[in-house]
Amino acid sequence: MKKKIAIFAGRDCREEKREYYFNRAYDLGARLAKANFTVITGAGPGLMHEALRGAQENDGDTIGIALDKDGKNHSSNAKKLYKFFLLGPRQNKLISLSDAYVALPGGIGTLYEIGQVLALKGVGELAEDKPMIIIDDYYSGLRKLYDYMMSEGFISKRLYDMVSFVKAPQDCVDILTRYFR
Repeated sequence: MKKKIAIFAGRDCREEKREYYFNRAYDLGARLAKANFTVITGAGPGLMHEALRGAQENDGDTIGIALDKDGKNHSSNAKKLYKFFLLGPRQNKLISLSDAYVALPGGIGTLYEIGQVLALKGVGELAEDKPMIIIDDYYSGLRKLYDYMMSEGFISKRLYDMVSFVKAPQDCVDILTRYFR
């Protein structure tokens, strides 16, 4: 059975950064599909859509977990689509359906998803060993914040070690492939 990888990612970004971030998302989706993983996203536009497109165009399985409110558009690249009208139930489905979690650049929603996974791991409601991988130098400030939080005693070394920071999509795929062997 294929392992399902949730990709947390932004809906949009500045116009001058769009090509870079969209290409990263597409590349990650394609690499995950080629490594025989199922790609799951929030089914929105932007990076979420590009990750699903990358997977689908490389014969991968795709699942969208959509927030269906305020006329939001959903990616046409989700082979299976779940729709939710509230964020909480949508997040629960996204997290419970996944075997690992990957974050690409994004905004508050993406930070919420990263935080939720780590919080659930921290209180034992999610398996500690499920990978949580954060891709790109975009998150260098978050890594510094985590370092500071640990130095001040607000998070433990154990919780800090539950997340991996990597530079590129292939680094992420390598970690997942080793983990699920």
